[in-house]
Amino acid sequence: MDATVMEISELAYHKSSTWYEEERQDEQWTLVLVSYGKCVYWVEERKYVLEKGQLLLIPKNVPLLWEKCPYHDA
Repeated sequence: MDATVMEISELAYHKSSTWYEEERQDEQWTLVLVSYGKCVYWVEERKYVLEKGQLLLIPKNVPLLWEKCPYHDA
């Protein structure tokens, strides 16, 4: 049986409350871990509201829009 291995190639910490849009053209998936408050992600036109402790796995080459908003009630 073959096992799939996930390798961390980059780590980023975002502490802003402004919107970010990424047109991703890479071969890597993105794993999001919310460590504080709430944030909203739009992935392939689907809305995800994440709270502290939640994870979101985003496939490679998928454009996304997100906002970290610790006091946002979505």
